[in-house]
Amino acid sequence: MVDYGGGLGSEGPQQYEQLLSVPPGRQLTIGVAALDADLAQLQTLDLHQYRRLLLVVKAWEPPMAELLDALAPLASLDRCTVLLLPLPGKPTPRRKVEDWHAFARRLPFASVDVQLLNRVVD
Repeated sequence: MVDYGGGLGSEGPQQYEQLLSVPPGRQLTIGVAALDADLAQLQTLDLHQYRRLLLVVKAWEPPMAELLDALAPLASLDRCTVLLLPLPGKPTPRRKVEDWHAFARRLPFASVDVQLLNRVVD
């Protein structure tokens, strides 16, 4: 799982239904430092261990070309799920979801889908 921009913060993935199966140590935060640092970090991954990328992004922020550049080292993965992290207590506007769908079509993966993250409710 890649958390782009550090949107999960200290909450961690266990707060969201789609991320409950992400094992500790399989989480990487990028997009908070220089692009070169992100690329170096991603290039150290053994991609043969992965079939799918779970990409957490801040739904309220627009997709950026820098994210596209940062994902280049992961292009050999077949599948990517873009998970839109909502602002706490706020719904994600449809236009933001549409922006992310349009961005997802430009990603270098064979299969890409976009989903809204759902908080785990006790």
